[in-house]
Amino acid sequence: GDGEVCILAVGKMVEAAESAAALLGRDGLDTAVWDVRSVRPLDPEMLADAARHHLVVTVEDGIASGGAGSFIAQNLAMGRSPGANTPSVVILGTPTEYLAHGKPAEILARLGLDGPGIANSVHRWLEGAGTRLDRRPGASPNGTGTAIAAAATPAKRRGVPGAPR
Repeated sequence: GDGEVCILAVGKMVEAAESAAALLGRDGLDTAVWDVRSVRPLDPEMLADAARHHLVVTVEDGIASGGAGSFIAQNLAMGRSPGANTPSVVILGTPTEYLAHGKPAEILARLGLDGPGIANSVHRWLEGAGTRLDRRPGASPNGTGTAIAAAATPAKRRGVPGAPR
């Protein structure tokens, strides 16, 4: 915890999240990765750790709007005391529109849901925030604290079997 970026990856998106964390680490961004093994109920230890980061990115191969990422963002905001820092949340997932057929890896890459795409989303958010990391509570490019995107420090892995804690 207490880092810059925390990626909460749902299901098979853990590998892409770890790849993104490695890329972000090369850029000097301290990034933790959690395997969201259960969306309901959410792991309270995972939520507490995510809340200590400045930016939380949720990644799922399901629909971004109203999906697991939205539920995670809602839970991060609930129960916070007034004035407490709440991390900004970027929700990455698939759009609600028709997707052309293709191999799953190619579709995910086209949607920016592979390692480089996730890392690029983090960098775009940071650029939109106008600073390396905007540490104000709820700061995000759209001012809501939540952004929905449908489309050299080693990564810290949390909640991943066999990963160091």
